[in-house]
Amino acid sequence: MTRSLRLAAVALGGAVALTCAVPTAPAQAVPDADTPVATVQLSLTVPRAAASARPRSTAPAPPPRSGASVCGPRQHPGQRRRVRPQGQEERRHVDTGAPCTPTEIQAVNTWLYWSCGSTGPAGVYDRATGRAITVPAGQGRLADGYLIRENRTTHELLLTDFHTGTATTRTVAVLPTADRNTGGSTGSWAVDRFGGNVAHLTQQRQVAIVTAGVPTSPLAQMEAQTDPQVGGPSVSNPWRPVWQLNKPSAWTLTLSNTAGTVVRIQTGASTAAAVRASWNAQNDSGTYVPRGTYTWKLTAEPRDGQGPALTLTGTTTVN
Repeated sequence: MTRSLRLAAVALGGAVALTCAVPTAPAQAVPDADTPVATVQLSLTVPRAAASARPRSTAPAPPPRSGASVCGPRQHPGQRRRVRPQGQEERRHVDTGAPCTPTEIQAVNTWLYWSCGSTGPAGVYDRATGRAITVPAGQGRLADGYLIRENRTTHELLLTDFHTGTATTRTVAVLPTADRNTGGSTGSWAVDRFGGNVAHLTQQRQVAIVTAGVPTSPLAQMEAQTDPQVGGPSVSNPWRPVWQLNKPSAWTLTLSNTAGTVVRIQTGASTAAAVRASWNAQNDSGTYVPRGTYTWKLTAEPRDGQGPALTLTGTTTVN
């Protein structure tokens, strides 16, 4: 099957899609079983709603845009630090079980992929279950529940499925011997990191689509910023909630008064994972609503058609 394809090559904000090149020493060889090794840790943020009662860090960390995650300074070799704006989350350390200092880290949904170079070990850590999964070494691209890499000798495109906790690898295509992928944004193959499709060039220079056959993660909220707008909302100072989901969605946001009457409905479709809305305290007729508390309800349908809809609810105020 061949047809044109626009692959999802967007970097999603928040905790969903973080790819960091780790500037460390050259990859280390796999140690013997009896040799002590340094364990790599990743420092992750926890959304405020899910955080424990421990005090939050108040250290300033201005990322480039709201909802973005950045790679902060290493606390020690091999450690990565996730920073969120305005100190909204606390930091939590997780142990990936890596026996070396990774030269590359990628993240999609709850999956964290680490690699210690083309010949060093590699693995995937599942933040949802705490599982550490060994995957084949070599330069790969992480997707939702699987990894894609190219055998540079045989030109085979290899898919490693690890979503069950055990890695199994199969060949999904044989690539042209020329114009081979170099790990950048160009080459003879690409993967939809948040869906189930792999695209590659055929010997006839056409684009072929291969279905990975790996179930994608259900739509879920990673974090959100829904605090009421101070002094508002108004036309010049609207309420601007942001829900960071784990993949693109088509969404509907309703706002209801205390009697349960819906006063405003908004709809949209995200190409990235973040749902962003704006409300100026007006109803659907353009009239300002009375002061008080309003209940918002967000219903999001996964754009990949995989899994059920996600429903979130909360309140905001009109001053």
